[in-house]
This record gives sequence, C-alpha cells and structure tokens, in this order.
Amino acid sequence: MGSEKNCFTEMGSSQYPVDLPEELQPYYVYVSDLGKCVLAIPMTALEEAEESGDLDMYEVAVPYRYLLSRNYAFYQNHVIADVQYERSIGLIVPDGYTCIFRTERAPFTAD
Repeated sequence: MGSEKNCFTEMGSSQYPVDLPEELQPYYVYVSDLGKCVLAIPMTALEEAEESGDLDMYEVAVPYRYLLSRNYAFYQNHVIADVQYERSIGLIVPDGYTCIFRTERAPFTAD
C-alpha cells in the first residue's frame, strides 16, 4: 500500500481478542470508527458478489463481537455473515458491539 492512508490496521497475532476463534484470525482488522472487526461478506450480498466475480469488493468490516453473536460460514476463503447490511447506509450494528481503543488526543486545530 505504500504511503496510502487506510482505515484498516492489520494486527499482529499477539493482539487478537482472546475470544476471537482461530478460524477468524486471518480476517481480523482494526477499523478506526468500529474497533476490532472481521472482514466478511454480508449473506444478502453473496449472490451479487459471485455474479461480479470479485468477492473481495463485497467485504465489510463487522465488529467481531457482533459477528460472534450471528451466524457465519466460510466460502471461497471469505467469511460470509448473517448481518444486516443496506447498500445505501452500510452495515447496521446494534449498540454495544463496537470495541474502539480510546486514547487522549490533542484537540484538532485548523492551521
């Protein structure tokens, strides 16, 4: 990726949540506005993803605790998740499922 900015951060294996199943660890990412997540294709988008021929383009970051509370399966090296997803607004995550690291930051100032 070079110098591109990206909201995904790949985590080293020592930083996986302790309750994340080993089978999901290759799909684990940290997303700045959702926290600890697993990349997955919403079940409702699978047919369209298959028709497009590019399953990667249909992956969304799903908070891992939310994913663990739902049904998921593996298909062609992707996680397929039974999560609510609306194309116009994205993934719909109930309150309480995000896990964001908060750090103290200096207030933003525009120069």
